[in-house]
Amino acid sequence: MHVKLLKLLFRMSKSAIYASIFLYSLTVAFGSVSEAQRRLLSQVDIQVKDNNYALVKLFHEIEKSSEFDFIYSSRELKGKTVSLDTRDWMLGDLLNEISRQSIVSFRRINETITVKEVNANLTPQVYEEMEDLIDVSGKITDDDGEGLPGATIIEKGSSNGTVTDVDGNYTINVDENATLQVSFVGYEPVEVQVNGRSTINVELSLSVSNLEEVVVIGYGTQKKKDVTGAISSIKGDVISEVPVASMEQTLSGRMAGVQVINGSGAPGSGATIRVRGVGTLNNNEPLYVIDGVILGNVRGGGLNDVSPLSLINPNDIESIDVLKDASATAIYGARAGNGVVIITTKRGTRDRLSINYETYLGTSVLDESKYNRLSGPEWAQITARTNELQGNTVYTGQPLVEAVLAGQSFPEHDWVAELTRPGTIQSHNLSVNGGSESSNYYSSVSYFDQLGTVYGSSLTRYTLRFNSDHNIGKRFKMGNTLLLSRSVSNRQGNINPSDNSNDYIKRAVGINPYKPIYAADGSYAGLSSHPTEAEGILDQANQHIIWAAKENQDIYKVNRAWASVYLDFKIMEGLTFHTMGSIDFTYSKREDRNTFNEIDGTQLVQPEQTRLLFRNDEDRTLFWENTLTYDKAFGDHKITALVGLQFQNTLDTWFSAQDGAFEDTEY
Repeated sequence: MHVKLLKLLFRMSKSAIYASIFLYSLTVAFGSVSEAQRRLLSQVDIQVKDNNYALVKLFHEIEKSSEFDFIYSSRELKGKTVSLDTRDWMLGDLLNEISRQSIVSFRRINETITVKEVNANLTPQVYEEMEDLIDVSGKITDDDGEGLPGATIIEKGSSNGTVTDVDGNYTINVDENATLQVSFVGYEPVEVQVNGRSTINVELSLSVSNLEEVVVIGYGTQKKKDVTGAISSIKGDVISEVPVASMEQTLSGRMAGVQVINGSGAPGSGATIRVRGVGTLNNNEPLYVIDGVILGNVRGGGLNDVSPLSLINPNDIESIDVLKDASATAIYGARAGNGVVIITTKRGTRDRLSINYETYLGTSVLDESKYNRLSGPEWAQITARTNELQGNTVYTGQPLVEAVLAGQSFPEHDWVAELTRPGTIQSHNLSVNGGSESSNYYSSVSYFDQLGTVYGSSLTRYTLRFNSDHNIGKRFKMGNTLLLSRSVSNRQGNINPSDNSNDYIKRAVGINPYKPIYAADGSYAGLSSHPTEAEGILDQANQHIIWAAKENQDIYKVNRAWASVYLDFKIMEGLTFHTMGSIDFTYSKREDRNTFNEIDGTQLVQPEQTRLLFRNDEDRTLFWENTLTYDKAFGDHKITALVGLQFQNTLDTWFSAQDGAFEDTEY
């Protein structure tokens, strides 16, 4: 009876979503067809509009007008240019001409073209490889033979996929030996081997077990089949698979209605979570509940953007449940107007000792192909044209611009390459869990370190956790949660205190490429180091961004201690009293330095603009909760009632001291 009712509900819901699924299917289907029709390089037409191209810029143009992506090292191709006829080229002929002029080889695999520099004694070539693809079509049905609209079909190990139409039919272009992954909400997923077949029909079975899964709701848990509110869930094993500094970044794209907006990308910069868009006028942050305790953001001294999740080891998380609509969040009141994020950390397992060690190492580099920087002559042409259009006649006699336009050449300098470095990331996590028939425990210690790709950015974090639960007789249960964490985050200081800006990459991309970075003696270059001695290296407001990134530092140190204890008393069958108390203490320290320096007699930071800032913040939050819950089943019916009282007190104290006008860098 239960399974029949579920089938009836699914049939009713399918009728309601036909229209939206059909529109989405058309969108994905059109996209899939365009990607599937792979062409030979000799079949792709590319229009060349200019005679002379920097090689990297030419690759950008080809990517815009074709389905191909280029992979290359910016350092290998730095300074390489080609001269071409302005006409329509077949891509194969164009790559052969580029290969001949620039001494590089190309290897095309499907829609990816890899570029490699070739030794002088080797002949550059263009290789082309394409997998054998076939069209596979069929129908996805339920166990009654009815078509499932909107079922997802994905080629395993790739992003190639499609969805079924309103009748459950699909067509996809895949490798003849591919594996298809077929899934639909509420049904068991299936994997099917293609094995060269052109027609594959798949029958999906209703997944009753998924509906029996337990999700966390406000002040309790429920089975999925009993939940009427909008709740999304994700398990801890999915979170720990992704090597990120803060777990909120792993939620991106995994929960409907949950938007994750990444910050600056620098180590320690938090992501912003939005549940179903903007909910309130003044504050759009969701409410965070961790192991039943409501936690707030780390506050003070520029740390307002750091969520409590950033200080938690992602490997300690058992599950995350996001309450999205009014019915799900109502029990938390007005403060849950932007949704509720409930985090449950791992607890121990009974009668089994388990020791786990997890580690990963990685590296990151700046994708310089995303920054379409101007060459020296291009910069000179645009500068002259800009001055002309703006009527800046006072600048029309710039010696450097006029010299470049007259054909004189000067060395060019890559400020972005000098500002960046290969970033590194490493994580180590050791956990121990176990227990007996009446008790269990979980403990972990972790170390995380990330070096940013831009000089002056890094994050180091240490965490220690201990959770335990104990059954005392048949009526009492008690337990505790302890978290100790410390993080040290280095951020670049402002390029110049007067403009309060720290967008280093943006400034590096826009700097005059003729401006040298270092003088002949290895020191930072200044006025006398410029090729014409008429324009200084210092950009707006006397800035040298390489010096600023390495010398000006903004350091945040955050220490957090959080402890909670709980007691459950089973008064009678179905009636339970729960009490829990916690204390959350955070001590943060900020040290911001903008120092004085001179280059070639020119002040990079004026003495009156130098700054030394110290700020200490102490946050203490006391939390006490008491609830009485009645949970009783009567045959096919169930009743749950809850009454509770909650107390929360927060005290923030801070001290800040600042001074400036230093003429000595040693302070």
